[in-house]
Amino acid sequence: MGWLWFLGMLAPVIGLVQISTYAHADRYTYLPQIGLSMAATWLVADWTVNWRHRRALLGSVAAIVLLVLLIASHHQTSYWRNGITLWTHTLECTTDNSYAHNNLGIDLTRQGATAEGIAQYREALRIDPNNAAAHYNLGIELFQQGQTQEAIDQYRNALRINPAYAAAHNNLGLALVQQGQIEEAIAHYHQALRLDPDNSAAFENLGVALFQQGRTGDAIVQFREALRINPADAHVHSDLGTVLFQQGQTDDAIAEFREALRLDPEDVNTREKLDIALRRETKP
Repeated sequence: MGWLWFLGMLAPVIGLVQISTYAHADRYTYLPQIGLSMAATWLVADWTVNWRHRRALLGSVAAIVLLVLLIASHHQTSYWRNGITLWTHTLECTTDNSYAHNNLGIDLTRQGATAEGIAQYREALRIDPNNAAAHYNLGIELFQQGQTQEAIDQYRNALRINPAYAAAHNNLGLALVQQGQIEEAIAHYHQALRLDPDNSAAFENLGVALFQQGRTGDAIVQFREALRINPADAHVHSDLGTVLFQQGQTDDAIAEFREALRLDPEDVNTREKLDIALRRETKP
């Protein structure tokens, strides 16, 4: 019975049907091991049937086993305190683990340790130059540090490896806009939206690029699409208000600025825009 349980519960994860990107994982054995525990329990019961003080001895052994497992579990769960402790421990247990270096880099940069995070991304790429996610994440940090061309190179590397990487298309567009290559940036925004039609950030960025080209009507369409997907994006409301104000639609612009401030009352830039729009509205 125990072996049948083990084999039956293990069958869905042995690879006959693809259910994950991982070939093997500890969690695949959690439920199957119940069967092994059943088999082991009945085996011990058969072997010890003639023991004197059998119940007391087996009870003591079981208590010791549970105590050991409790201590081991407490120790193991300490590695799951946060992402940094988890991935640091992973790297202590494995070698040449590009995936773990990349994930450690993500958690380090989230904590503000940018230099350390960049070092982890570079190590991930040293191990696996075809790690598209590491190229992408490195590009983000380089762009935020003002190293725009280096960021573009990393985004292009990510897209060379994975042309369907929508986020990389979007971020490459942002970097290209900073270098004045707006037409190419617009092409990448469109590609990002083809791959991910619900990418509100790509709609917003496309709207900004179109506005910079003087295509205000098209920009409004893109901002409204972004708000359709994410109505609570204060920044897009502010951007839409800016375009509407430039088109002379002052009342609609004021409504957008007010909505942006409702969502983000600390936005000084939008408050200044609202003040300008209100002064124009009150002019005779």
